[in-house]
Amino acid sequence: MQQKVQFITSVIHEPPVMILDEPFSGLDPVNSATIEEIIMEMKGKGATIVLSSHRMDQIERMCDAICLINKGQNILDGDIRSIKESYGKNTVQFEFTGPDTFLKSPSIEKLTRLGNGAEAKLKPGADSQEVLRAALQAGANITKFELMYPTLNEIFIERTTRA
Repeated sequence: MQQKVQFITSVIHEPPVMILDEPFSGLDPVNSATIEEIIMEMKGKGATIVLSSHRMDQIERMCDAICLINKGQNILDGDIRSIKESYGKNTVQFEFTGPDTFLKSPSIEKLTRLGNGAEAKLKPGADSQEVLRAALQAGANITKFELMYPTLNEIFIERTTRA
């Protein structure tokens, strides 16, 4: 409740510039969504918002640009879209039924199982179509196959562990 009161006090007069430090900390999903909606509304009205957060999923949805700081050092900054594009589309997300033997493809660097599907980070230079061909040859029924840019969370982990 205290977090909500502090946020309301900060935004009620619609300041042109806001600095928010972990504004979602301690909030349940309903209140987080409400605060995110208010922030996006203020952004839409032209407010400048500086947001500090460890929640990369929220940053990815809400922000245009980032400055990633690790141990006091700026290790990545710029437009989020440009940053993601610089990493290239290296992740395949797919849903399937049937055999999963194709998930052992040499093209896959990292695999995360997701219910009736998986997310596969491809090795550098790997062809996503190789994974699709292997799935079809294994007899899997592919219902979704999407080549995606890495998430900001993946980029964060890669950059902070490398740094």
